[in-house]
Amino acid sequence: MQESTLRIMARIDAFYLEDPCSGSRRMVGDLARDGIPISRDRVRNLMRRMGLRAIYQKPRTTVPGAPSERFPCLVDVRTVTAVDQVWATDITYICPVSTTWAAALHHSFVTHFN
Repeated sequence: MQESTLRIMARIDAFYLEDPCSGSRRMVGDLARDGIPISRDRVRNLMRRMGLRAIYQKPRTTVPGAPSERFPCLVDVRTVTAVDQVWATDITYICPVSTTWAAALHHSFVTHFN
């Protein structure tokens, strides 16, 4: 990798540490103010190569419906009198940050339940 590219990547990393909400558009402006003319596509590719993504509020796709559309709780909690009388499940997706983290999670899950 060229030394100039490494310098640009170091500046991108420094700007990202200052403000992790900045994406490639804002990063191009920051680099231009620093005297580094660069295209947005190159900044986007370098950020992707470095594993940097802007932090922003994602759209809410699971907005709860009206109360009439919700399913009622079918378990009367007052009638539960023994252990293991009522069970519940939940499906939660956890996006692994890295493969090492996912492997550690899988190992702890398998070790715990086997």
